[in-house]
Amino acid sequence: MKNEKSVFSQAFTYLYFLMLSADKIADLNEIELGNKIIILENLDKTDVMKEIDILSSMPRKTVLEQGVDFMKSANREIQLKCLGYIRLMAEVDGAIDQKEIDLIHEIGVNELHLPITEILEMKSKLKAALDKMTTNS
Repeated sequence: MKNEKSVFSQAFTYLYFLMLSADKIADLNEIELGNKIIILENLDKTDVMKEIDILSSMPRKTVLEQGVDFMKSANREIQLKCLGYIRLMAEVDGAIDQKEIDLIHEIGVNELHLPITEILEMKSKLKAALDKMTTNS
């Protein structure tokens, strides 16, 4: 069985890619936030970027299905964390696109049966951790 960091890294990478491509615009603010998350979570940026490159050559539906599978293999904490992070990404450019909200709802609520309130609570905790990291650097 994969360790939790590996499961988190895979699940996050799939959701990160799906969020970046949800509204067909990879906003610079979303990419910057993704980089901060990679640092905060101590992920290998090279591995994440290589995986995103591979995902970009696959049909979006396949990426979504595989991403949901990774999320289902993760524990509840990792699921909430990944969804909290992509909710932050949806907000970071100042305008939440409906496709971004639909992605979070489809994966979090429909597939994983997580209450949206728990996703939003996790998002607030993660935002505080990211803000603290930014303040300390």
